[in-house]
Amino acid sequence: YYAGTGVAADRSVRIGQQTTWQRDRGYAEALGQRDWSVTLADGGRSMVGILGVQRIDFDNPRRAPGHAGVPAAVPGYGPQHWGPPPQAHGGAAKPKQAGWVIPVAIVAGIGVIAGGGLLLGKRGGDNYRSDSPATKYEPPPRRASTLDSYADLCDNKDPFPGAKKYEKSKSASAPSKVALFRKYEDNKEPKYESVRPDKFAGFATAQDSVDDVELVACLDLKRHGKASFCTYYGASVEIFDMTHKLRIIEATTGKVLKEETFELDRHTEPCAGSVTGSYFTGADFIPKVISTLLPFEPDGIALPKAERTDLDAVCSGSPIPQAAPYKPGSGTRNVHLVYFPTTEQGNTRQELPENLVFPETPEEDVTKYELVACVRGVPKKKKASCDFTSGKVLEMHDGEFEVSMFEAMTGKLVEKKTFKGTSSGVCPFSYKFYGDRDQIMQKIDPSYLTYWGAMTGTKVAAPKPSPGGGSSGGWSDRLD
Repeated sequence: YYAGTGVAADRSVRIGQQTTWQRDRGYAEALGQRDWSVTLADGGRSMVGILGVQRIDFDNPRRAPGHAGVPAAVPGYGPQHWGPPPQAHGGAAKPKQAGWVIPVAIVAGIGVIAGGGLLLGKRGGDNYRSDSPATKYEPPPRRASTLDSYADLCDNKDPFPGAKKYEKSKSASAPSKVALFRKYEDNKEPKYESVRPDKFAGFATAQDSVDDVELVACLDLKRHGKASFCTYYGASVEIFDMTHKLRIIEATTGKVLKEETFELDRHTEPCAGSVTGSYFTGADFIPKVISTLLPFEPDGIALPKAERTDLDAVCSGSPIPQAAPYKPGSGTRNVHLVYFPTTEQGNTRQELPENLVFPETPEEDVTKYELVACVRGVPKKKKASCDFTSGKVLEMHDGEFEVSMFEAMTGKLVEKKTFKGTSSGVCPFSYKFYGDRDQIMQKIDPSYLTYWGAMTGTKVAAPKPSPGGGSSGGWSDRLD
C-alpha cells in the first residue's frame, strides 16, 4: 500500500485529511475491517486503524502504469511496482484527478516501524518497490456462541470454521460430538429446534461444551396419514406417521456428509403419562438417528441404555443399535414379539388370539435380542357383529396374520410369513375396545407355534383359551 495525499511530513495522518490506495482492489478488503497492516515503500510497515470509511479513491493518478517502463500493478497481495510521488521529481504535485476518495474521519493511529519515512522512502530509479509482501488482515474464523447457533447449518447458512474439525476418532471413549436439531414442517412457523433427549445423552450430545461440536444433525419431519389420539384432561396429543429427512453436516465446512430419508409409523408410539398442552408428534426417532450416526463414530462406542419395550419401535421402522446381530441357523435366541390386531391399530397385549404366546418371563437385556416379530392381523370375511352396552361394536372376522421378522439391530426384514386367522362367530361377554368399532380374529393357525419354536429354539405348548374369548382384568364393555 502507498499512502498519497493527506500524509504530513511528520508521518502521521491528521483528522479530517484524506488518504488513498495505490491499488484498485485494496478497498474491497478494507471495508468492514477495523485495522490492517500497510507495507511502506521502503519495506517498513505501519499499523493503521480506520474506524469509518465513506469513499474510496478508485482513480489514483500516480499508479504505476502511468509511467513508462513500469509494469502494471499486480492484483492481490504481494510486492507492487509504484510510480513516484510528485516530490520525487522535485516538481509540484499534480492536481488531483476526479475519482473516489476515502475521507479519514477518525484515524486510530499510524506508527512507522522502519525508518526512512512514508514520503521520503528510498528511490530506485523512478519507482518505489516493497521488499516484503503486505500482510492481509484475516478476521478470526467464525465460531458458535451457543449450541443453538449451529442451527444455521440446517438452514444452509455459513459454516463455523472455528469449530472443532471432524475426524473419526479411534478411541471409543472420545466420540465426535453432535448437535441435533429437528423441524416440524407442519408447524405454523417451522424452525429448527435443539433436541436434548435423555436417550441421546452420553452418546454424542454437545450440551457440555459448544466448542466440542464436530457434526450437526438436521432432521426435517413431515406428517401424513391419519392420526392416533391420546386424550388428557384439557389436552390431546395427535400421533402421526412421519417422513424424516436427515442430514449429517460437518460443522467447520458445511459439507453434507450423509443424507437419508426414512419413514416411521405411529403404531408403536405410546401415549405419554402426562402432557403440557395439546400438540402433534410422531414415533421416537432417536434410535434411528443414533444408528445413522454410528459410521461416523469410533468402533465400540458406548450406546445409551435401551429398555425391552424400545424394541417395539422396530415394527415402526426404527432399528435398535443396542441389540445383538442376527445369526442365522438353529439354536436358542431371544425374539421380541409385538402384536397388532389390525394394520390400523396400535400394538397391544390385550385380547390376544389363541396360539399367540408371549414369554412369561421375557429377557430384559436388550443386547441379547436378535429378532423382533411383528404380528399384524388382516381381517377379511366378517363372521359376526357384536353390539355392546357402550354403543361400541365388535366385528369378528376370518382372515390372515402376517408375521414379519426383523433384525433388531438394523431393522432389516429377515423374512415374512402368513398364517390363517379364524373366528368362532360367538360374541364374547366382555371386550376391551381400541376404538368405537373394532375388528378381531380369535385364533391364529397352530402352525404358528411350530414356526415360533423354530425361530426361538424352544418348544411352545398351545395355551388354553380363556372362557368366552375375552380378557381377564382391566376395564371392558359388556355385551348387550
